[in-house]
Amino acid sequence: MIPTVHRWRSLAITNDFEMCKVAVTRLGHPVFPLLTHLSISRNWTHHPKFFHPECVPALKHLEACITVVTHEFPPTLEELTIGCSDFPEAIPRSLRIPSVQGLKTLSFRGQTNLWQIQHDSIHLPLITRLSFDVSYTEPLLHVLLIPNLTHINYQQRHDETLFTAFNGISSKWETVRELRLKIALHRTREDYHAGLTALCLATPKVQSVEIMVQHLDELFKDCRQAQYPIDRWVHLEKFTVIGGVHHLNEAGRYIVPWLQQRRDMGKSALKLSFLVKGDKAQLQTIVLDDIGQYCDRGDLRVEETIAGYWAAS
Repeated sequence: MIPTVHRWRSLAITNDFEMCKVAVTRLGHPVFPLLTHLSISRNWTHHPKFFHPECVPALKHLEACITVVTHEFPPTLEELTIGCSDFPEAIPRSLRIPSVQGLKTLSFRGQTNLWQIQHDSIHLPLITRLSFDVSYTEPLLHVLLIPNLTHINYQQRHDETLFTAFNGISSKWETVRELRLKIALHRTREDYHAGLTALCLATPKVQSVEIMVQHLDELFKDCRQAQYPIDRWVHLEKFTVIGGVHHLNEAGRYIVPWLQQRRDMGKSALKLSFLVKGDKAQLQTIVLDDIGQYCDRGDLRVEETIAGYWAAS
């Protein structure tokens, strides 16, 4: 296969250690002139030879462990997914590489312990999309300074509460327009309530929200002075609910009164979508009819979820 590397556009090296060792040894120091996507899930203790910029001059998308992301990459790199580990010093070192300054999308996955790094010490001016699937989001939120951030994909782990993650970061996320949430199951109601309130305050200009149906009650509970917690997103234009058919049928009791209130207060109609796990035909027609009367024609959509939906950036 080695003589064909000049035609490769994507390369993924998996966790099979012996196979990886043989493959990397055989590859040596070749040039991949067309390679745009590279994924290495193995936690390497050294920098593979073919990572050098001159070997991957067209690289745009890289997924690798943090211990690998410590050297220069070609200026074409646009998207970086970092597999975090117990090497806190590697985080700032990797994100201060000059070639990383041109990134547009950044994702973190894995374990992040409660290590201390100087706040606002990493400035990434071009990034617009940021994803978190880590044990502790808080230290990353405090160390990153991303002035043009518009899209957030957040998956909560059991190790961290929502309030701890989002409290006090409003000045950093004022530019965020699109928010995708997946909250860990079996959290306390106190965490849902305080955490989602902190998140609403941290993202005041959000226009599009995607959330699991199990967590709708906290966004619609305790309506006081004609305002639900979700109404803190005053610029909301699109609302997407994701879940199983049974839960989505139950969601109408939260959504319908809110939509009715929005209409009575003269607010513009929303684009409302349901992403269904299971047969979307099982959704009760009465629920969709009740909701549909508060949406403009064509703004109510029901679709089946796709595999790996939450893994997408």
